[in-house]
Amino acid sequence: MHSSEQSVGSRPITHDAAQPPVETVEVPEHGHGDDGEHIHLPPPTIWPVTMAAGIAVAGWGLLTIQIVSIFGIIILFIALTMWIQELRHEVH
Repeated sequence: MHSSEQSVGSRPITHDAAQPPVETVEVPEHGHGDDGEHIHLPPPTIWPVTMAAGIAVAGWGLLTIQIVSIFGIIILFIALTMWIQELRHEVH
């Protein structure tokens, strides 16, 4: 075998000597530099999922009976209110 060939099983794998190896470049991470820049993310909360569930229940009520829609709308407004309250009292 030549020096540029490797064997895998019964087949040799050849490497093209004409192509240079791929160079890697390090990319600096954004938001972690010394410039003091900070990306603000809100804390995890259950209210977006609860609001989506209220919308789904309200939509399901449109296909079934009206009381289910009313229940879904109540869930929707409670979740929306609690989510807004949580965001208003968030420490920055």
